[in-house]
Amino acid sequence: MGVDALNTLAKGAVAGALYCMTQTEVLQSVVGNAAPLAALRGRGVQAALHSAAAAGLLAPLGALLARAEEVTVDATNDDGGTALIQAALGGHVKAIKALLEAGAAVDDKDTNGDSGSTALMWAVTGGHAMAIKALLGAGAAVDAKNKGGRTALMLAAGDGHAKAIKALLEAGAAVDAKDEGGDMALMSAAAGGHAKAIKALLEAGAAVDDKNESDGTALMWAATGGHAMAIKALLGAGAAVDAKDEDGRTALMIAAENGHAMAIEALLEAGAAVDAKDTDGGTALMSAAGDGHAKAIKALLEAGAAVDAKDNDGRLALNLAEENKHEEAARLLRQ
Repeated sequence: MGVDALNTLAKGAVAGALYCMTQTEVLQSVVGNAAPLAALRGRGVQAALHSAAAAGLLAPLGALLARAEEVTVDATNDDGGTALIQAALGGHVKAIKALLEAGAAVDDKDTNGDSGSTALMWAVTGGHAMAIKALLGAGAAVDAKNKGGRTALMLAAGDGHAKAIKALLEAGAAVDAKDEGGDMALMSAAAGGHAKAIKALLEAGAAVDDKNESDGTALMWAATGGHAMAIKALLGAGAAVDAKDEDGRTALMIAAENGHAMAIEALLEAGAAVDAKDTDGGTALMSAAGDGHAKAIKALLEAGAAVDAKDNDGRLALNLAEENKHEEAARLLRQ
């Protein structure tokens, strides 16, 4: 096989291919033995380095790193990621250590798109606890932020990666750091319905009723997704059940708007005000009626929701159901 053919194969085995099982096979066909590896030149060497890191193939990775005059360990591929980022995404601890020993910058961020994430963040995304520990041990900035202002802890919380959360907290991650919208790790965990993550963050000192830029709370995020267990975990920690966002909406209204009957029941059991009104005079029953959520309407009616309450425009919940042609909702409200 000629040098041009080898380089073509190597260029094809870049970061985008790491999502395919054939990526390893492609790389092995290029650098599976000393002869093809030695034949690589120019960009082919750099591309092969990225591919070896992405697949966690230590033998070719070591051989390529040894060619220091031909490779730049922190060079980015076409997706804007470094070899260290690719190794982290795959959770390849030995490859991570080899790259760090070769001088890889532990906190470099990917450069394409709107991510701006570090290797630590990518390891967290994959839930790779051992990779996270390796990067932290090498001095990775635990509270670095991506382009959205999100930290590794927020990402771990959003995906419910308990081991990753534990490792980050042990490394001193700021539990109440905020992203660009004012959301915190606890809100990320609540939005994903991760009760265990919520518990871990609360035990680490997360403020249960802190608000984001829209005055939203973790409880409201849990209500948005209809996560009853997350709601109960937050309420058990003292979350204010009737807290309001900038539009005057409570968690109950948000759960009703999204048709989450079980979330509604959990909030009502905690004493949520069934007829509280938002800035437009709307109630939870109106929110459910406007979107035709029959099960939510039933739960609210059973809790004594006022069918004759009017919003600022003088509309009843029944009017909203009829305007939006929700026949079943309207039938329930006429009873």
